[in-house]
Amino acid sequence: MEFKENTVFLLNHNTVTVYFLIFIFIKKETKYNYYFVS
Repeated sequence: MEFKENTVFLLNHNTVTVYFLIFIFIKKETKYNYYFVS
C-alpha cells in the first residue's frame, strides 16, 4: 500500500514537472515569436 502511494506521488510530481517545463518552453517560444513579429 505504501509503495503504491509513493508511486502515485511520483507520477503526480512528474506530471507537474512536465507541465512546468512545457509552460517555460511556451513562454520562451512566445518571446521568440514577439522578436520575429517586431
